[in-house]
Amino acid sequence: YMVNDKKIIYCELNGVTLIYAFRDGVVTFTCVPFNLKDKVKEHRLYKDNWCQYFKIDPMVQIARKNDEVLRDFSAGETLYNSSTAYNLRFVKQEIIEDETKKEVRTYLKTEDDFHVTHVVSQRKGFLAFEMWNEIENKGNECYIDRLSSFTLGSLSPFMDENDPSKLILHTLQSYWSIEGRKESTPLSKYNFEDSWSGLGIKIHKIGSRGTMPSKNYHPFVALEDISNNVTWAVQIEAPSSWEIETLHRYGSVVLTGGQADYLYGHWRKKLNHNDIFVSRKAYVSVVEGNLTKACAILTRYHDNLLNVPSIEEDLPIIYNEYLHSWGRPNITNVTEQLKFAK
Repeated sequence: YMVNDKKIIYCELNGVTLIYAFRDGVVTFTCVPFNLKDKVKEHRLYKDNWCQYFKIDPMVQIARKNDEVLRDFSAGETLYNSSTAYNLRFVKQEIIEDETKKEVRTYLKTEDDFHVTHVVSQRKGFLAFEMWNEIENKGNECYIDRLSSFTLGSLSPFMDENDPSKLILHTLQSYWSIEGRKESTPLSKYNFEDSWSGLGIKIHKIGSRGTMPSKNYHPFVALEDISNNVTWAVQIEAPSSWEIETLHRYGSVVLTGGQADYLYGHWRKKLNHNDIFVSRKAYVSVVEGNLTKACAILTRYHDNLLNVPSIEEDLPIIYNEYLHSWGRPNITNVTEQLKFAK
């Protein structure tokens, strides 16, 4: 429906409301728990009368070689909000539903015939959902320097004005043999506050480069709005280098990420005419509740993704004693472990 000269589309999944907001031809995306959709402050989706330079954040973060960047003083720090992302225009949206899933596909394109499909897909019976982007180059040869798996904007849509001390960013630090240390930081610690002019962008970036995808951090992020008891949590596929950015821009927080881009991970993809490329997937939950509840929904979803061959159901128990004997097993140190292994 229309809000003055702007447009909002609400799509319902199991337990989740997807929100697509249109302004000046650009589409932004966010999501909220289904039972809280009536509490969304719609002016937050647009930041009406914020400042003369304001633009909403495109829901697909894509950059091509030689793209321009916005006047956000972000050059050299991020490829977020490139000119390709801002030149994508809405074509159509369709909902595909069968007995196994419900999928919302949003089609976008640029004037030079570069096409993007933004996909949100939820399996029946689950509260988590998947996100990814598909691109097709119907124009001339080009090079892709960035393609996000997900972007969640306008956070938190329940506040007239963000209180950064009440928005908690959760990440999981990691390194060899010290995996999974939770780091919970109020966004005020990152100076995620509005400047006097409204200009500028603040960025907190995590990621991993190389063949160890959980070095430094796990490919996970969550944002908790403790004032409204809502948490957004995201995991991304990360078989190699990846990045996740938390950004503050014009009073709102954005979460976005996927495989590492050219600036962070020196990734670049050549697309010839009619070439197709698909991003890795992101797994998302949004709940009325805390981090534990949001993560439990993601964990249950991943349990469902396991595809164990039936032949493995009857395999014998195998015990790896390496971290006890450190590669030097003998009858004495193995016997000591039998009562625990039993």
